[in-house]
Amino acid sequence: MNRYLCVCLFAALSILALVKGAPSNCVTGSACDGCGAGRFWMVRLGTRQVKVCSPKCLKSCRAGNDPNGRAFCTCYDPADITGDCWKGDQCDTCLADPNKGYVGNINGISVCCANCERSGMALSSRSCSCLHNGP
Repeated sequence: MNRYLCVCLFAALSILALVKGAPSNCVTGSACDGCGAGRFWMVRLGTRQVKVCSPKCLKSCRAGNDPNGRAFCTCYDPADITGDCWKGDQCDTCLADPNKGYVGNINGISVCCANCERSGMALSSRSCSCLHNGP
């Protein structure tokens, strides 16, 4: 019985660390039930798989385990990227287009120039600007 209690306590503290930890902005478990496919991830906590997601069900999250085995999750919002590029779902048509080679990404968020323009882009960790130098 004590072993079961310790395992449950460890799992609860791990989930709390995942949700409340400094680098995380994700929620876990049933809080993710409303998120559609591709908008949540499964992370291993001990011997269990736990569903993690962004409170807004964003597509662009990174989730996994760090080298010490602790779970982490960080989600990124396309609205946080500045510049004149299209961001996120706006680039879905470009990804299916012959110009898909002109789609980049910032923290897992697709970025591209408006109307799938064949142009270079100046990218940083939070910014995307089209150079308008394509053929």
